[in-house]
Amino acid sequence: MKHAPPGAAHFDRPADVAAEFAALPAVIVSGPDTNHAATLAVAVARAAAANRRVALGDLVGELGAVYALAGGEDAYGLAECFRDGLTMNDIARPVPDQPALFVLPSGAGVRSEPSLASAERWTRLIRGFGEAGGLLVLVIPQTSPLIRVLGDAGAVLLWAGPAAEAPRDVALGATIGATIGATIRPPIRPRVPGAVAPWQALATLIVAAAAGGWVGVEAVRLANASDGNVVIAPTRRLASGVDSSAAYTAPDTVTITERASEADREMISPFAIEVVAANTASNANSLLRDAIRATSLPAPTISVVAVPSGPAQSTRWHKVMFGAWRDVKGADSALALLRRRGVITDDGGAIVSAPYAVLLADSASIERARAVMDVWQAKGVAPYALAQDNGTVRVYAGAFETVAQALTMAVMVRAAGGASIVAFRTGRPY
Repeated sequence: MKHAPPGAAHFDRPADVAAEFAALPAVIVSGPDTNHAATLAVAVARAAAANRRVALGDLVGELGAVYALAGGEDAYGLAECFRDGLTMNDIARPVPDQPALFVLPSGAGVRSEPSLASAERWTRLIRGFGEAGGLLVLVIPQTSPLIRVLGDAGAVLLWAGPAAEAPRDVALGATIGATIGATIRPPIRPRVPGAVAPWQALATLIVAAAAGGWVGVEAVRLANASDGNVVIAPTRRLASGVDSSAAYTAPDTVTITERASEADREMISPFAIEVVAANTASNANSLLRDAIRATSLPAPTISVVAVPSGPAQSTRWHKVMFGAWRDVKGADSALALLRRRGVITDDGGAIVSAPYAVLLADSASIERARAVMDVWQAKGVAPYALAQDNGTVRVYAGAFETVAQALTMAVMVRAAGGASIVAFRTGRPY
């Protein structure tokens, strides 16, 4: 019998729950009133995210308290993750005002999706959270058969009701009370989303466990590169360029080195303009050349991303982008210029917050940066350089909202002989 007696521990404060279960990789939150349980789950997840990375999953469907944290309009969710082979990176949504917390929406048909009953996949997922030092919080109906599946996979129950009424096929960790939800803060909605979020590191870490062999990714944090690491990109030219629209088979495991130091965080230039997304590399390159001739805007690049297009399938899109501004006003002015010059329509283009890019060279001189850019241009990549405050130059490719979004381009760079390093975009165009 996994169930604890009616005298199990009870907590009214979210911080007490987070401290009591700090070593656990996963908890289930359920109760007679599912909406109330969801409210308590949000409070517990917020408290735990003060000290560790936390994912809050909705196994009920369209829970208001969870939805309010990070939206979810027509969002892919856990149902698609288990049914169609999407990764956690595809569905995770950052919480704008709490960067260590992200939401896993329910997805379509979450209550009746049979693939969610896989104990093996839940075990891999929960183990992945444990190995990454994270916490998975799942809200679930009290009558769901998944409660037993999740208990067998390693999750512990937090019950929002009397202990005597709790399900008896899962370990009861504690009961949580009505006053616990009083600390919930309303979500903050910035005008331009995309505050830099350390949660992506966790999302990337757990892909291998969650996907069960779909794609394996290991995130390795390089907090402070040594001064000797001057040029990351190779200097030899390839006989033929890299056609990013061509199909190729990526390796089963790709090591992504995430360059995300605290020093860099203070100097991010995240704002960019997304001009258009093309479905081929040749179309994107043509559009990029036209935009450069018309405006001469800084940091022109093409971001190659994979967008889900069906079960276990994705389509590559090539986003034509400009700019690396620390202030959104610079992006506003550039977007207005693109519209005045007729590069895009009066309502075309969009300002995005894209704090990440694939790093091609670091700590380079101006001359060296130009040489590195020549190398990568010959390979079919659209590199750009940003001058750093210390007088050196970094060379980047692409601009991305998340580390996960940069995965496709990091794989391309690696296939072309470079290093798969995703870094903060710091510095200013020159």
